[in-house]
Amino acid sequence: MIILIEIFLIISYNIKEVFMDKFKIKLGVSTLNKTISLTIDYDNQTAELNGENFDLNIKPFVSDLTSIVSSWQNEMKDDSIKDGISYFVHIKKDGKVYKFEGLNKFPNNFDEFMFLLEEANVW
Repeated sequence: MIILIEIFLIISYNIKEVFMDKFKIKLGVSTLNKTISLTIDYDNQTAELNGENFDLNIKPFVSDLTSIVSSWQNEMKDDSIKDGISYFVHIKKDGKVYKFEGLNKFPNNFDEFMFLLEEANVW
């Protein structure tokens, strides 16, 4: 009985390690003049901006970011404008992926999002 419980615990732990999704965030903003791409690995507390290591105070940034996008629709588009701003925020956490994307149409608090990026020297 003890052996079976121990084997079960070892197998359960290994399966959890293999299938546990990490907490990651990818976001980007693109205009005619500027494009940025930010990747955050929350578990390892690392960030990359445009493919380069980036010094970011991750915990407060992620807290503010998730608060901002919590009210966003998954997709917002205005196809009538040919040149403009596109943006995306993809959050992978607890086995789920949350995607927020837009093209020339913005959530009400988009200015808070851009301010967060500017404040962190991302934009």
